[in-house]
Amino acid sequence: MVVRYLISTENLSLNFSREDKLNLIGYCDSDFAPKEYNRKSTTGYVFFLNSTAISWKTQLQKKTALSTCEAELEAMLQASKEALYLQKLLTSMNQEIPLPITIYCDNVSALSVAKEPRTGKNTKHIDTKYYFLKEVIDSEIIQFIHVQPKLNIADIFTKPLVGSSFKKLRDKLVSAE
Repeated sequence: MVVRYLISTENLSLNFSREDKLNLIGYCDSDFAPKEYNRKSTTGYVFFLNSTAISWKTQLQKKTALSTCEAELEAMLQASKEALYLQKLLTSMNQEIPLPITIYCDNVSALSVAKEPRTGKNTKHIDTKYYFLKEVIDSEIIQFIHVQPKLNIADIFTKPLVGSSFKKLRDKLVSAE
């Protein structure tokens, strides 16, 4: 089955084009506590330089998240760290990246907590490391923007997708225009 898929996609490729202005954007997502893998959530992100995917990752989260919000915050944290790394890497190659770097996320609660961490009955379990997100937002290095779940390209890294959903997101990875 894998070989059949690879043969059917041999025409797909990442295409880099020379553009005067570089734009770095990302998408992040998580799959909260699936039944497999000891109920640990999955983090996924992808970054595009202009319209070409240059960095992506999917991985089980180290700690078991206690809520969807916490799992999404962890994905946002990992994506933020990657965005900062990519920004420094590109800067070291004398490539100017306009700030803030935009990262799209599909969880409204996580976006709200990242912008203003607070302790309440629903968020008191959330680790203080997520205050890092507030710092990068406040310093205008990174901005998080809500994206509809069906349009979140990072979804392909966090959960099994069927037929047309998978193909649609895979094609967006090849060309994010």
